[in-house]
Amino acid sequence: MHRAVSGPRIAWSDTDDTAWNAASEINLTAHHRTCRAVTPAMIDRRWGRIVNVSSVNARTGRAGLTA
Repeated sequence: MHRAVSGPRIAWSDTDDTAWNAASEINLTAHHRTCRAVTPAMIDRRWGRIVNVSSVNARTGRAGLTA
C-alpha cells in the first residue's frame, strides 16, 4: 500500500522555511491550483463538484510532521 507523504518528517525544532514551504505546497497550494484548473470547465458545463479529502492528521498530529 502506498502512503501519501504530507511533508518532510522532521522535528519542530528543525522545521525551517524550506520544510514549511514544502509541506504547504503539498498540502495546500496543490489543492488550490487543482481546483482553480478545473473550475473553468465546470463553469462552462454549468455543473461540477470539487471534493477535497483530508486525513486524520487534521485532528491528531503525528511525530515529525509538524509542518
